[in-house]
Amino acid sequence: MTRDDSILPSDNVILTELEDGSGVLLDLTTKFYFTLNATGVVLWRALASGPRTPRELASVLSGEFA
Repeated sequence: MTRDDSILPSDNVILTELEDGSGVLLDLTTKFYFTLNATGVVLWRALASGPRTPRELASVLSGEFA
């Protein structure tokens, strides 16, 4: 897998983390919002730190939820 296969979140989407570990994504362009469970929040944080391949994301998840 190459870096070209990496995933990067849109700059127009922001995350608000909630106290229970879940989160809400807001797309500033469309004004749609989406809820995330704790797994989704971990993935979004990983993506926000830079482009990640699916293999790297799987590694992040397995490390977080061993």
